[in-house]
Amino acid sequence: MRDGVRSARREAPARVPKLRHVNPRQVHRAGTLVLSVAMAAIGVALIVQALAAHSGVSTTRLLLGVLFLAAGLARSYLELRKGRTP
Repeated sequence: MRDGVRSARREAPARVPKLRHVNPRQVHRAGTLVLSVAMAAIGVALIVQALAAHSGVSTTRLLLGVLFLAAGLARSYLELRKGRTP
C-alpha cells in the first residue's frame, strides 16, 4: 500500500496549457454578438408562434417578436459596423 502512495508522488504533475492573452474588448464584442443573435432568434420564435396560433396580426406575442427581432438585428449591425471604423 505504501508503494502506491510513493509512486503517486513520483509522477510529474499534469501540465496545464497557458492561455493566451485575451483582449477584454474582444470578449465584450463576442458577448454582444452572441446575445444579439439570441435576441433575434427569440424574436423569430415569437413571430412563428404567433402566426402558427392564427391569433391575428395585432397580438402582443407578434409585436414582441418583431421588437426582439429588430433589436437583435440592430445590435448586431451596430456592433459589426463599429468594428470597421477606426
